[in-house]
Order: sequence, then structure tokens, then C-alpha cells
Amino acid sequence: MIKILKWLDPASNPIIIQGTDAMIKGMMDNADETILYPVKVKVKGNEVDFDVYPRIVDGRTLVPVRAIFEKIGAKVSWDEKEQIVKITRGSTEVVLRIGSKAAFVDDKKVELDVPASIIKGRTLVPVRFIAEGLGFKVGWDGGSRTVTIDEDT
Repeated sequence: MIKILKWLDPASNPIIIQGTDAMIKGMMDNADETILYPVKVKVKGNEVDFDVYPRIVDGRTLVPVRAIFEKIGAKVSWDEKEQIVKITRGSTEVVLRIGSKAAFVDDKKVELDVPASIIKGRTLVPVRFIAEGLGFKVGWDGGSRTVTIDEDT
């Protein structure tokens, strides 16, 4: 066990699971990264609860849009037919189309690394892009897998 612990890289956030082969197989068949090692989000110091967990896709953290952005005073609207989500705070408007890497901040086109998506009936969006677009400061603690969103001072 000591050899294994020395071999593991803490920066990779390793997880050690112990159990029978059947137990581990059953757990892995019914779980994914979001369950085993969830991403947390704190808005102005308060942790946000989710019914659909945030996830990391290609190095970008996607979060349920309403759960986060309504907490910071933004208005979220959804166009089902066009699959477009609009997030407005003050005079700033961010617009994303599900599955598209093209987004708009006040009509200025921006290319995203990862598009918005729908998972389990919730619209998930790239948290840093949206929050910074609305004038917030975003932080990331890789050790605890925690996103922080605070007023930009």
C-alpha cells in the first residue's frame, strides 16, 4: 500500500476504492466522475446545491445555468425551439446555442472551447466564460475541485 501511495500523483486527484471485484464493477457501472469526485461551486462564499452536477469536459467546467447565474442576479431565458440560452445581468447579455462553440457577449462573437449542452434536462454552460462575461471573478482550486465566483473588485 505504501508503494502505491508513493506512486500516486496528488495533483491528479487520485481516488482509492476498496472492495470486491463485483462491488467495484457495480459501483463503476452506475457512477461517473461527477458522483465519485464532484465539482463544487461557491458563489460569493456559499456552496451551491445541484440536481444535476457540474462536470469537467475537455478541461472546462460546465455548470447548470440557472443554479448558478440566478444566484448572482442574472436573468436566464431559454428558447426551446432554437435551443438558445440567454443570460443577462445589467446591460450585459451572453447568448449560447446548445452544441455550438460560437457564443455572443453583447453581440460580439466569441469561440468557446466547449459548447453548452443539455444533460438530464438541464442546460450546462462553461462557467468561467459566462461568469467573467458578466463581470465576475472566477477561481479554481484543483485540489478540492472547487469553482469560486465572486464580485470582480
